[in-house]
Amino acid sequence: MRFRHALGIACLPLLASLACQGTAPAPKAPETRSGQDATTFFQTEVKDPYRWLEDGSSAEVKDWIRAQNEHAESVLGSFPDGKEIAERVRQLATTSPVRSAARMSGGVLFFLRETPPQPTPVLVAQKWPGGEERTIVDVNSEGGHQVITDYWPSPSGGRVAYGTAEGGSELTTIHFLDVETAKPFADQLPYAGGGTSPPALAWDPDEGGVIYMRFPIPAAGQPMSQFDAALFHHSFDPSTPDADALGKDYSHIAEYRLLTSADGKQMAALAKKGDGGPWDVFLRTGDGWNHALDGSAGVTTASYAGDRLLVVATAGTPNGRILALTPDGKQSELLAEGDESIESVAPIGDGFLVVHCWGPDWRVDQYDPTGAVVRQVPLPKEGIQIAQIASQAGADTALIAYSGWTTPGTWVSYDGRTGKTETVFEVKPAADYSKVRMDRIEAKSKDGTTLPVVVLSLNRNEGSGPAPAILTAYGGFDVYFAPRFIG
Repeated sequence: MRFRHALGIACLPLLASLACQGTAPAPKAPETRSGQDATTFFQTEVKDPYRWLEDGSSAEVKDWIRAQNEHAESVLGSFPDGKEIAERVRQLATTSPVRSAARMSGGVLFFLRETPPQPTPVLVAQKWPGGEERTIVDVNSEGGHQVITDYWPSPSGGRVAYGTAEGGSELTTIHFLDVETAKPFADQLPYAGGGTSPPALAWDPDEGGVIYMRFPIPAAGQPMSQFDAALFHHSFDPSTPDADALGKDYSHIAEYRLLTSADGKQMAALAKKGDGGPWDVFLRTGDGWNHALDGSAGVTTASYAGDRLLVVATAGTPNGRILALTPDGKQSELLAEGDESIESVAPIGDGFLVVHCWGPDWRVDQYDPTGAVVRQVPLPKEGIQIAQIASQAGADTALIAYSGWTTPGTWVSYDGRTGKTETVFEVKPAADYSKVRMDRIEAKSKDGTTLPVVVLSLNRNEGSGPAPAILTAYGGFDVYFAPRFIG
């Protein structure tokens, strides 16, 4: 079996080792107490000597953190070129504005934009394509103590819901505003996700309410619990209380994703019992929900194209295939498994786009409604990762975001009629990465699986001998190394 993602990366340092800068030996690090905590799993005792460090409110833990910080400052401050190094790190960290989390709805492109040294990103709306950018949500006035956790445009693009969290917490409160005027609604939805259950929301087709994920509301004076999340319907009619929608007693550690068609008339809920693993697929019907696919289908992601839900399923096909689900739950295979992994699917015009990858090779193909290939989107051939696609059924122009080992974040508009791309945004890094070289090799894992490996290094002469390297690898929980830019 060949493994589809690059799990091993060997990288020559691009900066000299800081440890070699000093002449005197570094002071000894503070001691860390080894505790006696242990847990027995299936008759096997597993020792956990540093569990005491998990209690952030403990005076002992606070003292330990303070001592570690003081030690790090003393070591870093001893470097002869410490000030110069700190200044260079500051320069490299201060890039041009960075964009992320693009979404398209009602002919409007929404995205998050962070402009260093802003503490947190702002939410921007822009008529697509080519409209003027307008900041519609800026939480930086809160002194950097509030962050936008996620956002959800309405089908018309005229309204948007967005979540915020306070003081480093991930616990989300959802707010609403009018996009044109940036005027907020009175409605706020607390306890709307966070931690291991990220927030989820979808608008009603008439935009008179939303379905959203919520933790149980705690009784007065009682602490809240970030478990037993379920879906509820919220109406903007103040006389109508929130009502159960889906997920009551589904799972103590449930996670949800909500998807809608461009007009909002079709809705799907992806649900799973805990982090990792496949999704169950529920389709909303006139009188409830249809459990269209369970975990045995191996669903990894999905997207609406018209009124069909296109689902990436991996059961029996490790690289994935695409199933089309009609509103009544009937399914058919739209795209068979190929040699590369199917990472995601997105609508365009009356067809769809598919992201394929094999190790460091990522590409986007366009298909017509029947699953016939239209063309491959012209993008760099290797060493990039497709970060996301923002698009809408019925619209011929999509936004594709990518970056790579030496390629900073780049956004291009893609015209599905002509096949042409145009760069509309790219991060301007503070360093020159043109001398970084990428080599590809393959390795065998212990079980015989072939792994693609990428070696990044400064341009060097062949046969110049060994050089220091950093080797890192990871594989598990469907998490893998993909080409991405680290400036």
